[in-house]
Order: sequence, then C-alpha cells, then structure tokens
Amino acid sequence: MIYAMSGGSESSDCLRAQPCSLTRAVSLARGAANNPIIRMLPGVYVSGLLVNTPTTAPLSIVATGAAITSFTGIRVDGGANVSIRGIAATGSNFAVQCGSPATSASTLQIQRSTLLAGTSSANLVATANCKLSLTDVDVQLNDSTGSSLSLGTDTTFVGDRLRVRGQQQPGIQTLGQRVSMRLTNSILENPLILFSTTDSGAPGSQVYFGFNTVVLRDFSLNCNNNSGSAHRTVLLENNIMVAQGQTSAISGTTCTLVNNVLLPQPSAPATNIVADPQFVDAAAKNFRLRSTSPALGAATGTPAIFTDHDFMGTGRPQGGASDIGAFEQ
Repeated sequence: MIYAMSGGSESSDCLRAQPCSLTRAVSLARGAANNPIIRMLPGVYVSGLLVNTPTTAPLSIVATGAAITSFTGIRVDGGANVSIRGIAATGSNFAVQCGSPATSASTLQIQRSTLLAGTSSANLVATANCKLSLTDVDVQLNDSTGSSLSLGTDTTFVGDRLRVRGQQQPGIQTLGQRVSMRLTNSILENPLILFSTTDSGAPGSQVYFGFNTVVLRDFSLNCNNNSGSAHRTVLLENNIMVAQGQTSAISGTTCTLVNNVLLPQPSAPATNIVADPQFVDAAAKNFRLRSTSPALGAATGTPAIFTDHDFMGTGRPQGGASDIGAFEQ
C-alpha cells in the first residue's frame, strides 16, 4: 500500500507514517513491481490526479474521504489504465478527462464517487480514445451550463447506477466517430441529450439505454435525424421517460423504442406504454414507483440490454419479471 495525503512530502517513501504527495504516490506505484494500491488519505487535494503515460497493469486508487478540487480533477491519458474508488472530484474546467486522439487508448474506472462542477461553465466528463466506466457515481453539474458527459471519437462508455443532475440542463452528448455508449439503472434529471456522431461507414456508433428513469422538464428527448451520419444505432429499452409540460417524451424517429413507459407520447410504437409511471413523489425527486405503477413487472423477459440489479443494487427481478425504469420494487 502506498499512502498519499494533501500537502504530503515530495521525497518520503509514502508509508502510512510518512504519506507523500499524490504526484509522488503515482510515480512510485507506476514503478513498483507488485502493483500496489494507492490510498489517498482523507482531505482536500488542490492538485488534480494526472496519469499520462502507459501502465502495465491497472493503477488502483482508494480515495474514500478524499476530495480533489482543481482545474481538472482527474486526467488519464497516454495509454494509462486507472481504477479509482470513493473520490469526490471537482473541476473548474473538467472533473474528468480521459484520453486524446493522438495517443494510445486509455482506460478509466470510477466507482462510488461524486463528480462536481466547480464553476458556472465547468464540464464534468470529456473523453476521446478512452474506455470509461462509471459505476454508482453522482454526476452533479450544479449551476454550470457545461456538459455532464461528452463522449468523443473512439470512446467506449459504460455507465451504471448514475445520477445525472444539475440546476440547468446537464448535457449528455456523443460526438465524432466509433462511439459506444451503454447506460443502465440510472436517473437522469432534465438532461439535454444529443446524438451527434458522424460515422461514414458501418457499423458506426451505438447507444444503448436500458432500465433508466429520465425526467425532463424543458424539452423532449431528441431522436433527431442522423445529422451527418446514417451509421448510428440508438436503442431505448425498458426506460421510464417523462417530459413534464411537453407534448411528447420522445421527438424524432431515429431511435428504436422497445417497451418503455412514456408520458406524454401521442403516437408511441407498439410494445411501449403511454401512461403516468406513478412516481412516489416527483416534486421531491423520489422516483421510486407506487404499487399501482404500470411499470411494475412490465419489463421484457429477454431484454437486449440486460441487467441483474437496479439503481440501489437490488437484484432483478423481484417477481416474475423486472420493473421498467431505474428502480426494482
């Protein structure tokens, strides 16, 4: 185990009794033969986490109780492979940046963490040439007008048990080419979702949303024309999608809709349910389902987007069939 602390030494051996700086801890861990775990001790780190050279094995960081507040909270690039758990990362520019087009592909896994915008124009996550996994992560844009998730060329993204929220319109966008996005068991509050990939050939980019609860208030989810590209697949399956004050939850025709609960939706494709999902208390952001909800036990028996748990980690199904949306009753 290698120990780092805020204000730690740049020359110590990073022992429990003599923690070092985060920069030194990363350097020692990368050079060690036994792949030690970095323990970020509780405290506020004012310098971001930077790993920008190849790692032969995943660099594991346990950061429970630690917070980073920096221009860029976490930056992984240059073929690095990093796994981090328990961090609270606030960025005034980006909370997380992973990969870049001109370098080797990078890998980043973040679990049980919080990502926050530090300014009114900050962005939370930006990727290119990156394999990014977010699990049980609270994605808080706060009052920023930036993006929550911006997934660029050659990104493979897997998100599970996320809560994406903000006071404005937390943007989720796919850009460039060869983007793969899979999002499950997540709660999205008023997201502005844009599918804007530009692949020039098959198979193109793929977006899979399954077992999520999406609550919109300012607009519909835009399944717009494949601007710039006909090579994009978007599958929305077993989600709850509510657009408060709008004429439809989904606009456009380029998404494949399978077995979702939609409100409102003037002309929903077959297999979808147009009905009030009956949240426990939407005003209080309690998006669990009442016992009379049409989403209960209504998921497809063999979904294309499979998951064996819900937003809280509860196993699916609890009855004969899973519930639609992020929560299993």
